[in-house]
Amino acid sequence: PDRRIEDFELWSVLDLATFQTELAVREYDFVSYAASTIALAAIFNATRMMVQERCSANLELKKVLQTMVKELSINVVSRDFMICRDKLWVLLNTTRQPEATRIVQQ
Repeated sequence: PDRRIEDFELWSVLDLATFQTELAVREYDFVSYAASTIALAAIFNATRMMVQERCSANLELKKVLQTMVKELSINVVSRDFMICRDKLWVLLNTTRQPEATRIVQQ
């Protein structure tokens, strides 16, 4: 049976994704991307970070991502999406301490 995603896990993903979108707003490199692309890329990265932190809801978070991708019709294997996701990942990890770490450890 599927396990319920804990509130703190969902809030951690939301906080990390929000943090990344706030970082993206300050970076000119992201003006060419649709807001939905940035948002989904940020959610992908937030989920990736939670997986790295051994989040207990890995499978459930991946199912949520699959549903979002399907519903939003965003091609997550497109070059543009992957570049956006990777730029956000680099930005997150270069400004990660201590804010992003605090979010994950809550």
